[in-house]
Formats: sequence, structure tokens, C-alpha cells
Amino acid sequence: MLERFEQYGVPTGALKRGVCGPLPINAGIDPSVKYSPALKVVDTTAAGDSFGGAFLASFLTGGSLSNAMQAGHTRASQVVGHRGAIAEAF
Repeated sequence: MLERFEQYGVPTGALKRGVCGPLPINAGIDPSVKYSPALKVVDTTAAGDSFGGAFLASFLTGGSLSNAMQAGHTRASQVVGHRGAIAEAF
């Protein structure tokens, strides 16, 4: 999959992998970084959207790709601990 992104010319980003954490796309970042699993999983609804929102908020405000991936993973890990697509603000 990462090779396909490179072939299409995607300059940077992250490939979501759920509990395994994201992989960097074309960024020269160590892909073996380990991400902490969610403490509690109640409902995975909106986990991907939550990852995307936190990732973009971090990256587009000047955060590094590594920090953005961590922000996205952390937020998704928090959201899955709540029922439904709307979680409390953290």
C-alpha cells in the first residue's frame, strides 16, 4: 500500500492501521514506532474520523508528521472508549 502511495506521488501523510497505529507515508520516519492501545474499547464508531481530525489539526498548525500521527492515534484511542460517534471533549 505504501508503495502505491509513492507511485501516485503522495508527498506525505499517514496510513491508519487501527490498534497498530499509523504508518508514515514518504516521510523518512521510522515505521516501527509503537503506539499504545486504547485502555478501553466500547465502540469504534468515528475512530477514523477522530484520527483524521486530530491528525490534521496538529499537522496543519505546524506540528511534525510524527506529532500529528501521535495526536490522531491518541484521540482515536480516547474516542473508542465511549459509546456512539460523539465523545466528551478531552
